[in-house]
Formats: sequence, structure tokens, C-alpha cells
Amino acid sequence: IVLEGTDDINVSPAVVGPNVEAILENGGRCDYLLLDGHDHHLLFSAEAEITKAADLIAEELEKKNGATSNSPQTEKKAKQ
Repeated sequence: IVLEGTDDINVSPAVVGPNVEAILENGGRCDYLLLDGHDHHLLFSAEAEITKAADLIAEELEKKNGATSNSPQTEKKAKQ
């Protein structure tokens, strides 16, 4: 999974986008989330999106490995 902000000047979408396309064209799997208005510091500016992405990764790993996640968000969902 690639998370990037449209306002990222450190690693621009113009660089990342073609790399994601190359991964997909060569049979790889890659989810690319381009977050409008965010810069390179997504952990600070897009906390909700990062948390959602982390939960999705945990769910995929659980499916693949048959394991359960101990992430706070997954535990929170389980209690609801």
C-alpha cells in the first residue's frame, strides 16, 4: 500500500504514480491512496486515513496468515 499526499514535495506523485503503475503492470499488487491536500507528513495531517490504512493492512494479513491482530483499532472494532 502506498499512501501519499498530493502536496508532497519530497516524493512527488509524478514520481510515485509511474512506479505504482510499473508494479501493477508486472503482476504485483499495490494499492495507491493519493490524499488530496496532504504533504509528506501524513502521520500528522491525515491520522484518520493512516489509521484506516493500517486496519486494512491488518485485515489482509489476518486473511493471509490466519492470525489475529492486536492493533488497538482492530480490538476496538471487536468490542463493538
